[in-house]
Amino acid sequence: TLGAGVGAATVTNTVTTTATTATQATTTIIVKEGGASMAQKVALYIGTAAAADQLVMAHFNGPRNIREAPSLDSNVVEELNPGQRAQLTGEIRQEGNNIFGKTSDGNWVLLNSPDGTNPATLSRVQKQQTVSVSPGDVKKG
Repeated sequence: TLGAGVGAATVTNTVTTTATTATQATTTIIVKEGGASMAQKVALYIGTAAAADQLVMAHFNGPRNIREAPSLDSNVVEELNPGQRAQLTGEIRQEGNNIFGKTSDGNWVLLNSPDGTNPATLSRVQKQQTVSVSPGDVKKG
């Protein structure tokens, strides 16, 4: 049955899809330093989010380069402006003391901050559920 103002209607053959937009944040961690210990914490954090059907977003207070590969020597393909977020896929790579996260568009972002001024804040957010209904699926009655 559809919401108020629509009248009585029955929906059949509905298709539910999962959107990649994020809604409410549930918890955060700050990736202050690099190294194996922090890489393990980030991997656990992302794995827990995936198990709960959540997205992981990386937020930066300052600008941050998005790169082709998980290396500071890799080509920059985009720059995030302060306050922008990148959605992470769950794949991380450690290069020396640096931790890179793979973004939803297949590129990489440095999560820790070598000079300590702009670390990533990771947040887990619920995936937004949307329902698609075609006109033939609604029967008034």
